[in-house]
Amino acid sequence: MQPKIGWVEKHQNGRVASMVEVKYHRVKIKKTPRRKGAPANEPTPKNMDLYYVLDKNVPLNGMFLTGTSVFSKNEIVEIQFYVSKYQTHLRMLAKIKRLETFVELNRPLFRGDLQFAAVSKEDYERLRVLDAQRQKAEAERAQGAAAPAGQGSPGKNSLRLTFKRS
Repeated sequence: MQPKIGWVEKHQNGRVASMVEVKYHRVKIKKTPRRKGAPANEPTPKNMDLYYVLDKNVPLNGMFLTGTSVFSKNEIVEIQFYVSKYQTHLRMLAKIKRLETFVELNRPLFRGDLQFAAVSKEDYERLRVLDAQRQKAEAERAQGAAAPAGQGSPGKNSLRLTFKRS
């Protein structure tokens, strides 16, 4: 399916605090029931994307997807964010909780309230590796330049997400 271009907006106090252009597309989720006694590491098809489920305590409130294509309430969309710091992307699954339609510049736009549910395992692992490389390079630079105390400490600006335990 061809990804569409849209915008994810962060709202605070009824106003748009930030906006970023994203690619998105609809996703059909096939849920498989959990079975007792099933092997823990069942083989997965090669073309299947795997996702880490986000913990419900991750505060991503006030996030909206705005686009020109029609999407509906309770629909699952995969949103691809561009991470400029590492020149890569991060895919996340989100559910449209509420939908609003409005007209801007004589064209209809659709805005859906997002509830993020999962992050792509492949993308997240790639970002973790890139972040570890960045921290290592900063530590080496700080060590070589004899940085003042408190600067260049690895982990200060590290990439963190909270995952649901299963």
